Amino acid sequence: MSYRRAIVFVTLIFLSACLLAGPAGRITGKITDSRTGEPIVGAKIQVLDYADNVINSSYSKIGGNYIIPDLPSGVYKIKASYEGYHSQLLPNITLDYAGSAAANFSLSAIAVPQPIYVVSDSNLTGQVVTWVRDCVTKEPLLGVNIRVEDEAGKVMTEEATGDDGGCMVCNIPVGTYKITASYVGYYLTVREGIRILPNTAVRLCMEMAPWYIDWGCYRCRDMNWCVGDREGNYYRNVRRGEFTPNR
Repeated sequence: MSYRRAIVFVTLIFLSACLLAGPAGRITGKITDSRTGEPIVGAKIQVLDYADNVINSSYSKIGGNYIIPDLPSGVYKIKASYEGYHSQLLPNITLDYAGSAAANFSLSAIAVPQPIYVVSDSNLTGQVVTWVRDCVTKEPLLGVNIRVEDEAGKVMTEEATGDDGGCMVCNIPVGTYKITASYVGYYLTVREGIRILPNTAVRLCMEMAPWYIDWGCYRCRDMNWCVGDREGNYYRNVRRGEFTPNR
């Protein structure tokens, strides 16, 4: 008998507490960016009592909207926070008996201090992008040495071309330079007065002449390329990699 009385007593206490608390209410709202007005998804919203105890919490969904249900009537503080933004606290949000209260937030982004750079000619650089090919076959040349010299003749850097005949030389200080392309079996190809400007790329297409060319290319009657060596002998079919005497 005493066991049944205990169960009845606990049930009465529970029902009394529910009646005193009343039906639960909810708090709804929207979180936006104060500058753009765009909704913020994933912001954390906390419901606090006046002792700053967290009663309930939630996160903003698509559209920046949130709902925090199952709250008894009372007066609350609502706090919204999101990474990279200043948190915001709204006090005195009153939730009536079984009612609904609105708490909208407009969060401002935390300003990130910008670094200050001291700019001088010594730290302003550009780059040279070079493509090198055979002047007869028009095929790219792999392994061509690209040398960059300043106006005093000082070699600043040297790089080699890749499979596509291309080469990029970076971090060249602002100034005027001479670019020299050298390759075994070919004449040197030089470009002078190349001006390097800050944060810009100079693009050069350089064609190199094989040693057997007397600085001239000619078309034969069959439309193949003809080239001449230093001794006055002319050849055709060079474009196809054949060196047939042109008679």
